[in-house]
Amino acid sequence: MKKYLQMAMAAAVVATGMTACHNDDDGDGNYVASFESVAGLSTLPGMGYVANLGLYQYAMSDANGYTDAYIFTLAPYGNLNSEEATDDPNAGTTSVDVTQLAESYYGGFCPTTFAANSDEDNYTPACGEYHSGNGALICNPGLACKALFSRHIGADLSTLMGFMSVGKKVLGLWVAPTTEMAYVDPVRFEEAKQKFELDNVEPLPANTRIEFVVYGYVESFDLSSFKKAVKTIKDAGAGMASGGKLAAVVTLVSSDANGKVTVNTDWQYVDLSGTKAYLWEAALRVVDQNGKTVDSYSLTDEMTNYCLVDDITYESASLF
Repeated sequence: MKKYLQMAMAAAVVATGMTACHNDDDGDGNYVASFESVAGLSTLPGMGYVANLGLYQYAMSDANGYTDAYIFTLAPYGNLNSEEATDDPNAGTTSVDVTQLAESYYGGFCPTTFAANSDEDNYTPACGEYHSGNGALICNPGLACKALFSRHIGADLSTLMGFMSVGKKVLGLWVAPTTEMAYVDPVRFEEAKQKFELDNVEPLPANTRIEFVVYGYVESFDLSSFKKAVKTIKDAGAGMASGGKLAAVVTLVSSDANGKVTVNTDWQYVDLSGTKAYLWEAALRVVDQNGKTVDSYSLTDEMTNYCLVDDITYESASLF
């Protein structure tokens, strides 16, 4: 079971070659989602309690209620118990304590509750700054549960069909590795090992890279889309979401033939504008120089299977 607040090892190891962060303001009037506060939690019909995992799945709405990022928690949130979350499709709350969410966080997405340059918390950005504002989303796309986000999907059909209206599409988002992911650099690993126990982190092998990838689901605007969206979100709780279209690939960490590791610590833009989709999955993978998945090296659930996502951007706010 995973928690990320106040874990034992937490320090930002600053090494030569780390690039500075930068904040790019969107001057085109596009809508940029913020999860520094959460407008509410909701569940869809037949969801809420994920029996095979013993977890609770909620859609967190961003500050304005336009965007959902799905979170898996170890315990029911606030006034939502397992029966309500399973049987009541309209179960939800508009009073969301982000710290309470964080304390029970297991997978999917979760808002940060710490300063970007904190030396007392894990999963800080490797560059020591958020892309914008005072927070971001922690992304943990584990094997047990997928990290999904979308336009806000209500529990009723009319709301969902409104969500799927033409034009309200995702343009892109920003991603950065965590400080812990940067430890796969052997230089940083050895420096940190002098101070901390890093048994759960292995240096990245030669000729491999860690990639952040995004898949798009649900392309059409019809009744079957409702069923497809619900099934995809439900399957995500069993690690089985499938059928998505690869929309973008960004390299976070890479190693050359000699094992020299480069960590792209800066926030990178992930362009999703070329893919038509209404539901998205964020994931991490390890591949070789030919792009083939490396089975002999795994990102660890406790340390390196996390990244940070910020500023999910939609086309012009005038369409909302």
